[in-house]
Amino acid sequence: MGETPPLLHVVLAECLERYEHEGEAAIERACAAHPELAEDIRRRAAALLELGLLVEGAPAGDEALPRQMGEFRLLRRIGGGGMGMVYLAEQPRLGRRVALKLVRPEQLFFPGARARFEREAMAAARLQHPGIVAVHAVGEQDGIPYLAMEWVRGATLAQVIQALSGRPPQQLTGADLRLAVLHELRAEEEPAEAAPEDDSLPFRGSWEEVCLRLVREAAEALDHAHRRGVVHRDIKPSNIMVTPAGRVLILDFGLAQAEGVTRLTRSGSQLGSLPYMAPEQLRGESTRVGARSDVYALGVSLYELLALDLPYLAETTGRTRELILEARPLALRARNPAVSWETETVCLAAMEADPERRYASAADFARDLGNVLERRPIAARRPGLLRRARRWTQRRPAAAVALGMGLAATVVVPTLLAVQQGAARAQISAQYQRAEANFDTALAAVDRMLTRVAAERLVRTPQTEGLRRAVLQDALDFYRGFLQQKGDDPRLQYETARAWRRVGDISALQGDVGAATDAYRQALALGQRWEQSAPDQPGLLEELGLTRLGLGRLLGTAGDYEAAAAELAAALEIFARLSRQHGQQPEHVFQRGRARCGLAVLQWNRGELETALDAFEGGLADLHARLAAPESDPWDRAELAEQTAKYGNMLSVAGRHEHAQQAFQSAWELLEAALDAWPEDPVLLRQRGRLARSRAGLEERRGDAAAAEASYREAIALQERVAVELPSETEVRLELSASCQGLAALLRRQRRPEEAEALLRLSLEALQRIAALAPAVVDYRRNLATALSEHAQLLGDLRRLADALEQQQESLRLFRELADEVPGHAEIRKGLGRSQRRLGYLLADAGRFDEAVDAARAALAVHESMLAELPDVPALQSECADSAEGCANLLLRWGRLDEAVPLYRRAIELRETLAAQHPERPEFASLAGHAAFNLAQLELERPEPAPETLVALAQRDLELQEQALRASPEHPVFRERARAARQLLARSLIRAGRWEEAAALAGALPEFAQQRADNCRYAAGILASCAGLASGEAAEQFGALAVALLAEAWEAGYPAAEDLPGARDLDPLRARADFQGLLEQAAATPESP
Repeated sequence: MGETPPLLHVVLAECLERYEHEGEAAIERACAAHPELAEDIRRRAAALLELGLLVEGAPAGDEALPRQMGEFRLLRRIGGGGMGMVYLAEQPRLGRRVALKLVRPEQLFFPGARARFEREAMAAARLQHPGIVAVHAVGEQDGIPYLAMEWVRGATLAQVIQALSGRPPQQLTGADLRLAVLHELRAEEEPAEAAPEDDSLPFRGSWEEVCLRLVREAAEALDHAHRRGVVHRDIKPSNIMVTPAGRVLILDFGLAQAEGVTRLTRSGSQLGSLPYMAPEQLRGESTRVGARSDVYALGVSLYELLALDLPYLAETTGRTRELILEARPLALRARNPAVSWETETVCLAAMEADPERRYASAADFARDLGNVLERRPIAARRPGLLRRARRWTQRRPAAAVALGMGLAATVVVPTLLAVQQGAARAQISAQYQRAEANFDTALAAVDRMLTRVAAERLVRTPQTEGLRRAVLQDALDFYRGFLQQKGDDPRLQYETARAWRRVGDISALQGDVGAATDAYRQALALGQRWEQSAPDQPGLLEELGLTRLGLGRLLGTAGDYEAAAAELAAALEIFARLSRQHGQQPEHVFQRGRARCGLAVLQWNRGELETALDAFEGGLADLHARLAAPESDPWDRAELAEQTAKYGNMLSVAGRHEHAQQAFQSAWELLEAALDAWPEDPVLLRQRGRLARSRAGLEERRGDAAAAEASYREAIALQERVAVELPSETEVRLELSASCQGLAALLRRQRRPEEAEALLRLSLEALQRIAALAPAVVDYRRNLATALSEHAQLLGDLRRLADALEQQQESLRLFRELADEVPGHAEIRKGLGRSQRRLGYLLADAGRFDEAVDAARAALAVHESMLAELPDVPALQSECADSAEGCANLLLRWGRLDEAVPLYRRAIELRETLAAQHPERPEFASLAGHAAFNLAQLELERPEPAPETLVALAQRDLELQEQALRASPEHPVFRERARAARQLLARSLIRAGRWEEAAALAGALPEFAQQRADNCRYAAGILASCAGLASGEAAEQFGALAVALLAEAWEAGYPAAEDLPGARDLDPLRARADFQGLLEQAAATPESP
């Protein structure tokens, strides 16, 4: 027999590890994946089964193990991997417990497994270091080798990372790591070694400090092994343990799994060692694999610990290999902004693709980690610009030739500008010394070298917001110096004000409202000085208008609508005056349009819908005029696209769906035109993400859930990409959170709560960080309060009632706080009422009825008071109807029918008004019908319902549902409500003795709805009741039709054998021969055909 192919060993090893969980399916999976080896796989597996070495549903080989191995008595299994199993064992002679590792019996089936175990065990036994588990003894019993080691209780770094997964790493501290270790040990019975207090070493300090401290200890232990000729070759977080006292140990020197074994997840994505393998290991360069390969793996482990995520991991093994070989990890500080530049540099040096450029030893790595901890200079250096460029050309030679010039613009420019900033400052300083003699030259130098660089060259370059701000601050330093000497010079005032305004623009993008407001007000103070001294200078007035425009938009975001409106109105007046005085210059008209659109948004927020839409149309007309100008650029199209999308959102909310669709289409075309010119521009990609989210909202309102989900996912993908490229722009993260919330709400309505909850949890964490960083921004806290409420409802769906109540109460607290701060904010007041209503629902689920009704009535009071102030706002009318109906539902639930009736009637009144005023919005008609349906159900609860009242309500319900269905024939919710309305009316007609009309309605039910089996059965029940009320030929006709519908329902899947014998509504049919025949047939054929 020839030598067994190595691939067969790999496949069989994988089979063995999967078999204990999957049984025979593991063998069949392997055969299907490797048909050329199928015969050998089945033959070898059969041999193992015959030997009793494979046991399904239990760790393979456990049953064959003795309870005694040499002098060690096995107590219980505490771990294991693909090759070995680890047991807690007792050594009575020395009165101590050990960790006993032994080869899994089935692994002895592979050639070389025993020799490798013994060779590696002897190597590990030579190591004596506090950071390496001590080996006490090596032996063999009954042909099974074993290794007795020091028993240490703790958690691996992999367990720590898993326990903290999903939490923002920048918010963690060393105490969190300690708690994660203790959490992993909580279930064990034996007492752990004494844990330090929270504020003592080694868990003292920030997350970064504690991670560096732990990895430094691991590096020192590795260096001990390397100096004795032992290379681990499998360093990863699961092989590094931390004890509750902070001791760090390296585990499993080569013993974790048999040679060649690759552990795969069931989805096929490679886990285990691959993400930690150095490029030379992946390339099979065995002569280069050594101590520096361990350094690389420890560097990857440090990155993962700091970021709670791997630098390289893809869906497939092949793609993961490619990413490792490309050596372009996502910036560590992008994943954890709290990590210092020095730590990131040290981590990247350890992860260098070229072994010669890594730390020469683990000791060097440990030393540099200590340098960071002790605030000393580090030895590591980042690759220079030329080496980074050379790496890129090596990875993509063809692209390097094609994009040579583009590379200089998009990659080199930000780096060179950062370097050149210091040189520019030095040149300007020299000219500043001669400012008295040559003031104009010095001023021009600042403008050329600093102000214009920040405003023009860096504005569209990703990840340069901080650099832009620094450059402008340098410019401001020089301007301040000039002002001390020539404070009355209008041009100097203009340049200084312009620099302040640009600082305000950047600070606003970064979400720093305080800094942005201060900068705008500094610019405004200077602008008002020259407005008085030089009122006819168009350039000065234009700068003043831009400042007021920026400040107005910022104040609107912060919720100060009155001040925002004043600034935007002043900006509008300035640009309108410039347009009148200087012949409708395109730039002046364009900025006038921006001011008009900004005022329209404020009017919308105040509930002035028609006024807002008219103002927006005027603003869009001004923006459109700019496109005809020769100097128009793609940015103008992008601005027009953004404002057009906002207009589309307003139209969509107002129910003008067709007009909204046209607006979105126009915005999309404008944005595509801009992207043709700047295809990778992050600002344009951000707008595209916003537009995709707006489109998703419109598709939801039209009932196209699949299209809406696709649009939400497109928005999230774009916004995640932009968040990486613009890491300091808070608004990008807010938009991403909004898209996650929108998709979560859609998934919740589709009964997919687990998916929805994961999205909302991510959104909530992001919003909590944003609100904490900028507590003065009202909208940030309002978004957080809304997200808390949405998340609480999902937790309620998942039956986590205590958590749901806690989050809903926190949402309500935030809304109340905001309502006190900004009493006139319509969205805050509306959110406050909605949060109170939702709290009522959760309190009812908890059985706290009185509190639930109080909360629901409070919600209704808030919305009624708003409606009294703004009676024509559809969103408020709808919200008020929701609160009235919600309160009525709670009262009905506890049998307080008389109190519920007027509330249902109020909901019907409001919704019928909406339906009449907005026939283009069919959801209003459907909701009005649904309120009538609920009131009819209430009537049915009475001991003696009024038949004609019941019929009138049911008829109104059906009229409204059919009205909605005519407008949107394929809308699934409208179809279901219309079906329910017909059923209700048929039942009501029977109660009123109008059985002929009921029978006519019942006959139409099967053709009406999507669930044919259910509807046939329901119609049969109605017709059976009609047959019991009628007589003669009519009774015969109704009975025959009822039996025919029952047969049809059975054909469509209705469980006739279970339902027919005891169904009381079918009693009028039991004397019929055809019904008895159907009963016999169903009994003889229990399974539905």
